[in-house]
Amino acid sequence: MSKYRISLATLLAIVAVVALGMAGMVSSSRFWTAAAATVTLAMLLAAVLAAGLLSGIDRAFWTGFALFGWVYLLLVNWDWVGGQFGHDLTAGLSAVAETIFPEVTITGPPQVSSSVPSAPPVGTPALAPAPSPATIASFNFFEMAQQRQIKIGNFVQIGRMLLALLFALVGGFLARTMAERRDAQARSAGPTATGSSSSGK
Repeated sequence: MSKYRISLATLLAIVAVVALGMAGMVSSSRFWTAAAATVTLAMLLAAVLAAGLLSGIDRAFWTGFALFGWVYLLLVNWDWVGGQFGHDLTAGLSAVAETIFPEVTITGPPQVSSSVPSAPPVGTPALAPAPSPATIASFNFFEMAQQRQIKIGNFVQIGRMLLALLFALVGGFLARTMAERRDAQARSAGPTATGSSSSGK
């Protein structure tokens, strides 16, 4: 049985991707969402190229990487492919996002002035009334609630991209392990087959 080894460069790349993904999930900005989508797409497309152009163990790794990554990404992002199963794969991300980004609440009742405004003098143009504190507080509340929902959506999307890359990595290691085991079995069966054929003669 061959010992499986991960190079230092591969380990650093995995740590870098996870760290950047976590930083993007905490920020949950549009920039980080676009960056996560770009990196995920680039890596999965590069895996397709590597699976077609390389050979041996490397080809097995990138084939598993591409297969697992693309299937996971399709299931969680396209309802017409994954349906409910795709949503179940990342159901916990929304719950985590709800915990990280607290709900928006109005801290206190709006202060409304009790004095009755005096009528403008005769002959002066009528001005639009200033918005009341209740209207301003309501507008701020809905704007902050909308920003929270955007952050939650970005958090879930970045999490899906990160999980797709991690799942692709699992597929790559699994395919590489299978390929190494297949080659080891072929090597061990080779001398036996040759010896039996020579003894038959």
